[in-house]
Amino acid sequence: MGGPVGTTPTVPVVFPLAIDHVRSLAELVAAGNYDYVNPNITEENFPMVASEVVVQVALVHLDNIVESDDVLGELEQMGLRPGTMRELAHFGEQYPKVQRQFPVAALGSVWTAPNGSRRVGYLWEGIVSRKLSLGWYDLRWRASYRFLAFRK
Repeated sequence: MGGPVGTTPTVPVVFPLAIDHVRSLAELVAAGNYDYVNPNITEENFPMVASEVVVQVALVHLDNIVESDDVLGELEQMGLRPGTMRELAHFGEQYPKVQRQFPVAALGSVWTAPNGSRRVGYLWEGIVSRKLSLGWYDLRWRASYRFLAFRK
């Protein structure tokens, strides 16, 4: 696919983030108080993956239209891994105002829909509502997106 022309990641914004491995994804989503949640965001489609308790999350802004694979390559070069759906749910719960400023995507959990399309979670704001939804992994992300990432 090749890297996007002119992509220069900005310095990631870092937030402290408490990860709770006890609550189910459904509980995390409910705690986020979203106005809309894609019905395919389920424990079955995005199972819990054991990981370390994370204390800092970075929002990486590439400031360009990019493909998911290019984002993953940039994160790799920065020594970061992409956030998962569960981590995105934690982020949305703890920082509900961030998605009102810009959309936030997590490329670390990919669900393959029955039609074969690959989908990943993202937070965004509609006209008056906060949303947790699924975007197409194989399409390009607008320049306004930030990508949830963690140190490896």
